[in-house]
Amino acid sequence: MGNLFGGKSAKRAAAATQATANQGANDILATNQANTALMQPNVDFANKAMTPLGGLLGLQGYDTQSQNDALTNDAGYQFGLNQAQRNMDGSAGARGLLMSGANMLGQADLGNRYATDARQNAINNFMNLYNTGNGLLGNIAGNNNSAAANAAQMRVGGAQQYAQQRAQNYQNNFGIMQQLISNAQQAAAAAAGGSGGGAPASSGGY
Repeated sequence: MGNLFGGKSAKRAAAATQATANQGANDILATNQANTALMQPNVDFANKAMTPLGGLLGLQGYDTQSQNDALTNDAGYQFGLNQAQRNMDGSAGARGLLMSGANMLGQADLGNRYATDARQNAINNFMNLYNTGNGLLGNIAGNNNSAAANAAQMRVGGAQQYAQQRAQNYQNNFGIMQQLISNAQQAAAAAAGGSGGGAPASSGGY
């Protein structure tokens, strides 16, 4: 009877609607997961800035001395400092002041200023890298929340459509059944009315 009223086909259609919604939700989550995987290496690289940054800033739990030593022992740092020192010595020597106390004090001041500037530049660079990582993490978190919300909304919508289609199918079937019953009752009443005969015919004769 259910198949007669299209029950099975309606059920299959409703189930297909829900399955399509669920697949769409899965696709949203899968796409978001793939995008997260693409961004994760950049996040990991940026997070590596926290160790030298924490040391240079003197944060608790970080090895400040090691980070400062790594900075001052860097080949680029040493080259730049030596160049600046030679330039100062050249200027002092040209004036006959190479071995003067003023030049020695100037060299000490130069070393301190160079170290301070290099340290601040390193902090700025690591901070920019760290902020980039934090920005990417924020994007990932926002994308995850949006994907989860969209997927949930799609699944709920599919479930609601499934329920509505099934309810409509039941309502349609109920209406058809009522109509069939009504038709059957009318037919039975008509048949009963038509079967009632008149008085039997009398036989001839006296």
